[in-house]
Amino acid sequence: MKELFHQLIITIFIERNKMITTIYHNKELRLLGTALLGCGLITIGSLIRVPLYPVPFTCQTLAIFILALTQSPKEVLASVLCYLFCASLGLPVLDGRINSLWITGKCAGYLISFPIAAYLIARLRQTFHPILALLCGQTIILLLGWIGLTPFLGAKTAFFKGVLLFIPSGILKAWTAIVIVKKRSNQ
Repeated sequence: MKELFHQLIITIFIERNKMITTIYHNKELRLLGTALLGCGLITIGSLIRVPLYPVPFTCQTLAIFILALTQSPKEVLASVLCYLFCASLGLPVLDGRINSLWITGKCAGYLISFPIAAYLIARLRQTFHPILALLCGQTIILLLGWIGLTPFLGAKTAFFKGVLLFIPSGILKAWTAIVIVKKRSNQ
């Protein structure tokens, strides 16, 4: 029995190493794994929620900023698209709630902006300072969020409640993302 257990443990470790090697050398599997991990981080960020009207405050954008500063443009785009795909399938990734019709809601403009902003940040950070990249990404998020919120509230109210209200938290999230990424790169 002891010999059988010993053989099982050795087999598990050998197979695990083969699987890790296969994933590491297969670009598509590696991209899928990266996208799933990124989707998980964004989902965790969405669970940190302060209920505001008409759009709640979450840490989704913080997660997207961190991913955009650490992943390639292709990887971060895959991560955010995976997140939106999971939401469309009805998985509870949108602040722990199920809403497969998210595209019709008040937050649709913000959610639609996520892949655009994430890709833009990842591209710009390769050439420009991360602060500039994050500023451009945050601008895209707020602009598309405002456009998406306007039919529900009108342009003026949507601007005050969907843009101005989120500028201070956007600055804080950008600063936090830079600090986290710098700490991670120093280790």
